[in-house]
Amino acid sequence: MLGIFLAVTAIITIRNYFQPYLFLIFIGIISAIISFISTRKIKPYLKLNNKQSNDYYLTYLYICIGFFGLLLFICNKLNVTFLSDKICDNYSIVDKEHIERQGRYSTDESILYLDFGGRTEKVLLNYKYWNQVQIDDEINVCKGKSHIGFDFLTLTDEKY
Repeated sequence: MLGIFLAVTAIITIRNYFQPYLFLIFIGIISAIISFISTRKIKPYLKLNNKQSNDYYLTYLYICIGFFGLLLFICNKLNVTFLSDKICDNYSIVDKEHIERQGRYSTDESILYLDFGGRTEKVLLNYKYWNQVQIDDEINVCKGKSHIGFDFLTLTDEKY
């Protein structure tokens, strides 16, 4: 349960990574390896009935989800905290878009497109801040360069 909570907390902050899916795949592979090794080590110490010993993949799955959430949270915090370089500057808003999704578990997306010296970058943010800014406004954005290669953007004026 803790792993799921930590994963949700970390996913909120990784939305503005330049390569968020690669970061999730990287963490997923590492957590699968750690889960496989740890479940093999602890299996002899668990008291399992016949059904549980035959369906041990569920135990592996629960441990894998826990490790995924824990590793995602820890690696995200380390990535954001220990930066090799952080550059903050004002950038112009080229376009903005709000996508409303219908459905029980879907969430809306508020998107700004910023001009980074001729290159347009997409930034996700909360609706309240998205509603305050207009096209051609300049906002302060920090680009964080990470030691492990997962660079990201943060909006300095955005409040959650």
